[in-house]
Amino acid sequence: MQITAELIRHIEALARLDLSETERDSLRADLARILDYVAQIEELDTADVEPTTHALPTESRLREDEARPSLPRAEGLASAPRAGGGAFLVPPVISGDEEPEHA
Repeated sequence: MQITAELIRHIEALARLDLSETERDSLRADLARILDYVAQIEELDTADVEPTTHALPTESRLREDEARPSLPRAEGLASAPRAGGGAFLVPPVISGDEEPEHA
C-alpha cells in the first residue's frame, strides 16, 4: 500500500489533527515502516500454529464453583435498614400511576 500525501491528509482529518508538514512527513515514514513490518509478519507460515487467546498460559485463581449452604435469610436481613416479608424494603422508584419506560 502506498502512503500518499492524500492518505495522510485523510487520516489527519479523520483524527481531527492539525499537523505541520514536518509531522506529516514523519507520519508517512512511520506508517510505511509499520506496513512493511506487517507485510513481513504476513509472510510467516502459521499453518501449524494453534490459535491462542493469550500469549502466555493462564490459570484461574478462583475457587471451585461448588454448591454450599448460603447465609440464613434472617441473618442476611439483620443488618438491612428496612426489611419485611423476608426481603429488603426499599423506597419505590415508580409510583403506581406511571407506566414504566421501555428502552
